[in-house]
Amino acid sequence: VRLPGPGPVGSVNDAGAGWVRRAVIGLAVALAGAAVAGAAAGGGDDRGELLTATGGFATLFRADPVFATRRVAIKILHPDRGRDPATVKRFQREAGIMKRLDHPHIVKAFEEGQYETIHYIVMEYVDGDSLERIVLEAAGLKPADALRVTLQMAEALHHMQLEGYIHRDVKPENILIKLMGDVKLCDLGFALEIRQINLGLADVTVGTTNYVSPEQARGELDLKVGTDIY
Repeated sequence: VRLPGPGPVGSVNDAGAGWVRRAVIGLAVALAGAAVAGAAAGGGDDRGELLTATGGFATLFRADPVFATRRVAIKILHPDRGRDPATVKRFQREAGIMKRLDHPHIVKAFEEGQYETIHYIVMEYVDGDSLERIVLEAAGLKPADALRVTLQMAEALHHMQLEGYIHRDVKPENILIKLMGDVKLCDLGFALEIRQINLGLADVTVGTTNYVSPEQARGELDLKVGTDIY
């Protein structure tokens, strides 16, 4: 989405009532099956670009403000999912955790909000591709590249543990590799405070079948960072 503004934008939060809101309106129109039109998004040159294939809960777009220096990604919760209070709560929790975790190898969220019935998260834009796609296209990684990815992910998981969280869905699809080589952990939809899990306050049997840890699949409450390492 390319949106004009009245002048320089100091931060993403400053733009919350401006270009981000117009972007959300335009993306909502796109999700409804219509073109992202200038009239719908408040005027100007507005184009929507899908970053990834639409997932089961949300769609991710790149937002490219004309007068701002920071390109961001906007994650839009599917309208039908937005009618489910539990899904909305998880979406908001994901945004809150992403804002609290400040680490170079974890995708950062800047803002979470709602425009009418559309829920969105404004987050760091990662110029690169998922580890899953890179491995499939390259038929594997060179040992040095595999070691770099492993070390940077270990740093990200260690930071999450220090802050009292576990990811619960670490997999190649949720690891992004920037064009410059840095690695970012993303999609914290299943992330939770370890304390909540240990006290039995959350559903522990979540994750992706091919990557979920045995203790997670068994529904055990004593989950630690080893679950993510697995």
